[in-house]
Amino acid sequence: RVDDLLGRTINGEFKLVKKIGEGGYGTVYEGEDVTLQRRVAVKLMLREKTTNKEFVEKFLREARTAAQLSHPNIVKIHIVGFDRDLEQHFLAMEYVEGQTLSEIMQDEGAFSIDRALDVMIQAAHGLGEAHKKNIIHRDIKPGNIMITPKGVVKVADFGLAKVYDPGDAASTII
Repeated sequence: RVDDLLGRTINGEFKLVKKIGEGGYGTVYEGEDVTLQRRVAVKLMLREKTTNKEFVEKFLREARTAAQLSHPNIVKIHIVGFDRDLEQHFLAMEYVEGQTLSEIMQDEGAFSIDRALDVMIQAAHGLGEAHKKNIIHRDIKPGNIMITPKGVVKVADFGLAKVYDPGDAASTII
């Protein structure tokens, strides 16, 4: 099936080049920031979910939460917005060249202890930065950990993240 969004420009800023993934919140595309001429990843919220207020709030919460974080081991958020032509919310973020940990494990099998420790330590550094800002990821899994060709680990997808508030009973449960 042909993706009719390929070649479209989102919000006048991000040209969609290639579909790179799908999830419960939306579809992720490789894109080009036409102003800054750099690669980006663009997550478009599922079109049928744009009228669901709770779903939209979760999508926007991911953007706000992840945007608070700046660390070499966390995928950077550039902008969140709403494309009026498509009537879809979007999130533009750093494009990470590489594969998910899940894909690498499927291709290569078990890691050596040294390699596994390196991946875990880098991911822990990223999560540690989130925790310093009271952000709990809540969905750490191999599919949400990207690894670049140079071996840099990037934690992605803060869609289920929560901000820990010590005075809130729900935060205590988390």
